[in-house]
Amino acid sequence: MIVLDTNQLRQAGFPNGPVAGLLRQVALRLRQDIALPEMVLIEHLAHHRRQVELTLGKARDALSTLSGDFDADLTQPLMSLTAQKAVEIRETDLRTTFRVLPAPEGSAQEALRREANRLPPAEQEWSDSNKLVKARGARDVLIWLTVLDAAVSSGEGIWFVTADGDFREGKNKDFHPALRAEADERMGADSTPRLRLISGGLIELLQELGEAKKMSEPALSALLEDTKVLEAVTARIEGPTMFFQLGEDAYSERGNVGFLSSTAGILTYEDLQSKAEAFEVDGATWVCAKARWSGRKTYNSISTDGTSSAVWTTTVRYQFVATVLIKAVGETPTVGEVEILAVGPLIKVDSSASSQSLFRQPGELSDVVDGASEG
Repeated sequence: MIVLDTNQLRQAGFPNGPVAGLLRQVALRLRQDIALPEMVLIEHLAHHRRQVELTLGKARDALSTLSGDFDADLTQPLMSLTAQKAVEIRETDLRTTFRVLPAPEGSAQEALRREANRLPPAEQEWSDSNKLVKARGARDVLIWLTVLDAAVSSGEGIWFVTADGDFREGKNKDFHPALRAEADERMGADSTPRLRLISGGLIELLQELGEAKKMSEPALSALLEDTKVLEAVTARIEGPTMFFQLGEDAYSERGNVGFLSSTAGILTYEDLQSKAEAFEVDGATWVCAKARWSGRKTYNSISTDGTSSAVWTTTVRYQFVATVLIKAVGETPTVGEVEILAVGPLIKVDSSASSQSLFRQPGELSDVVDGASEG
């Protein structure tokens, strides 16, 4: 079982970061659960709530200022958005992805006791330059007690992944001697094979479980531009959501509109949004990348104002970010399998439209083409 500390959720870029995608694949290939102590879940959601509150506040302030410039209330779309809703969405994602380890009975009180008595992994110093050091670290103690309880009760081997130095002593790579002694007492004479500390974070874990692969920029671009990847991403975004998100320009301010058809062109890979990661695990090379794509969608519609009708062709250019996981095969890597881990919102870049009139007057055919353009 792979158990993550709070700081590793940030390093993984959960839920859509490349490291998070690779971790899920590695765990699947090695038949390992990925778990979070209950305290990690609570702490991560608290940070997420705070971040969303700050972001929403900044967005509302900015839109409120712009409302005066455009003489319109631009804040309305944000009024229904709350930090609580964002937290609920994130918690669902976490519980779907991770096994949540409950804190053992009595562990909260024990965590406070160890914090007060300066016992690891809580703060151990009483004073610094004759100044009292404030007790802290009860959350780390609670996380440790949860991990230890899981190791004892499940009988599984556990990797605890963290970048927090409080769980070790100095530059030692293993748990703090007091924590290792506690684990030996609970688990047997030598707990090391069954309870491991990965103090270098998720990249160190991936390097231990697999082999890091360097991939040149041309090779990576070739994978992301491969037809299999483009088709997989296109299939993920096609559907009613895309139709209505991008179709507003095809019917706004044109009277009564009926859609005739819509088509989407092949996507174009634009650029990476963060560093891609590649590891060989169990004989297969897996590449995870968060990248930006662009595309065009064309709408054909008919509009009427009661006296005349016209066929409109509206083309919308859009962009979005998606995280993809690719199984690369061969010495010159080609795409074997593709999984789309996440897709961000579709952002409209611009649109253009042209129309062909059907009737100049009721009952009179016309082949006049208006070259109107919008956007």
